[in-house]
Amino acid sequence: MIRIGVDIGGTNVGMGLVEDGEIVAKCSERFSRAGGVEGCCDRIRAQAGELLAGNGRTFDEVEWIGAAVPGSVNREKGIVIDAYNLDFHDAPLRERLAERFGRYDIDVLNDADAAANAELHSGAMKGMRTAAFITLGTGVGFSLIIDGRIFEGGMGNGTEGGHMILRSNGYRCSCGARGCAETLCSAPALMIKARRVIKAHPDSALWRNRRKLNAKALFEFAKNGDELALRILDEYTDALSDYVASLMNLLDPEAVCIGGGISAAGEILFEPLRRKAYGKCFFRNHGKVIQAHYLNDAGIIGAASGVAKGR
Repeated sequence: MIRIGVDIGGTNVGMGLVEDGEIVAKCSERFSRAGGVEGCCDRIRAQAGELLAGNGRTFDEVEWIGAAVPGSVNREKGIVIDAYNLDFHDAPLRERLAERFGRYDIDVLNDADAAANAELHSGAMKGMRTAAFITLGTGVGFSLIIDGRIFEGGMGNGTEGGHMILRSNGYRCSCGARGCAETLCSAPALMIKARRVIKAHPDSALWRNRRKLNAKALFEFAKNGDELALRILDEYTDALSDYVASLMNLLDPEAVCIGGGISAAGEILFEPLRRKAYGKCFFRNHGKVIQAHYLNDAGIIGAASGVAKGR
């Protein structure tokens, strides 16, 4: 039997067929707000059908479906309370998915919690009792591990570390507040910073490639020694290290583990981030900043696993 993991992001909807905790096939489609939660569920059902058929599998072989979303979730009811990057509010996602998929057992959970599930049980955080997990993508996801388990919040709302306010009267966040970590550390925040910088340098390689420039390309320019790209990333890691060091000072975790699309940049990101974060850490004997093992696949694996509910 196989499981389907769905990672619904503000940019893409990733989906994978998972067997024995490993992805055996996956696909990705652009996320669209068209039709709201109903339209999203229609597209997920079609995407799952195509993925199964393309790999010689059928819905009869599926025992479990898990969907991860970037926002606060009532897991018992399968309701997305607020997912600002999706424009889902009080959305009965599990009920709507059940209408499309029929008899399948379906779980709906926060995307960072899903990714942390995967890393905690078979990835970079395996065996840790305390850790903070951050995903850097369209938004900034966050999950907190206490006593070897994901902490679901004192009142059951989860933990939204991406909406810790780092800068008073800073940029407006999708949640409506100003200066959230998401406005400084997400992929869109990095690209906003990049566009502002390169606009003043029309003679640069970044300017000449501006129409194709995204976060991945920016890191490639930096790896190749482009001075302007390195300057942009220096400013970005200044802000990200403020966030990471603040978490280390507040929680004293064994590790701050970073996943999501941006984490795939590797040492061009992690070397300056570690150096700066450790320099801002209050504790001499502090935890580590580590790269997630599953990178952008963690949400799919964690959503499919159902580990957080003891399945």
